[in-house]
Amino acid sequence: MGVFILLILGLLGSGGYYFIYPMVVKQSADNAKEFEGAGKALGAQDIFEDTEGVLGAQQKPATFADDKLSPSQKVIRGLMDDREVLIKGNKTLERKIDELKSEISSLEHYRDTNERFAPLNAAEEKAVVESMVKRFLIDSEDAVRFSNMQIEIMAAAAAKEYSQFVGRNRLILTDEERTKMVEEQLTPFAFCIGDGVDVAANNNRELRAVSYYMRSEDASRITPILLGDLKAVLKPCRTELFADLSMTLTDQ
Repeated sequence: MGVFILLILGLLGSGGYYFIYPMVVKQSADNAKEFEGAGKALGAQDIFEDTEGVLGAQQKPATFADDKLSPSQKVIRGLMDDREVLIKGNKTLERKIDELKSEISSLEHYRDTNERFAPLNAAEEKAVVESMVKRFLIDSEDAVRFSNMQIEIMAAAAAKEYSQFVGRNRLILTDEERTKMVEEQLTPFAFCIGDGVDVAANNNRELRAVSYYMRSEDASRITPILLGDLKAVLKPCRTELFADLSMTLTDQ
């Protein structure tokens, strides 16, 4: 380097300005280019990020970079790894939640459909019919002559006859068929029962005994005389109902 400087000074002293100037410019440019590369080599670089290769290809971080990390860089790298694990775990949970929501929706649809079309069991069907007959009686102006206990007996007797008829003939009725039977056969039967019970029972005590017997068929609380009178008044009602219900079987 010193020889180069002395050479320059000598040339300048001998009037070689125009000869040496292009050499100086070229040397300065070479030095600048060399120092520019050195700056890139010494500059900060994120070892966790993807880089671009010489030919423009994306390069992944070196797998051995962990060996050269400082303590603080290792903490940062650990936090970044934890974050990626949490993100992946959250996505997995979201997929499972969506799958469970879909499964729940499918089960709810199946339950609603099953409840809508599945036939009632015998006890449920009997309770439904008793409630329907009772509602018809309460809403009927012709039933105002009966007390609440008499209406209870009438509805229970109608539901009992319905249950026996359906069970004996192994029938599965739709809601529309059941409603039609309640309106056309069971409600008239209930009125017949009400008139008969009004004749058989002479007071509220006997009426309560009849109510218990109609529901349980337990004759321990009813006197033999009252039981005989009750069966006598109920027989024509049941005979007429049986004939009407038998007609429904031939119509089907």
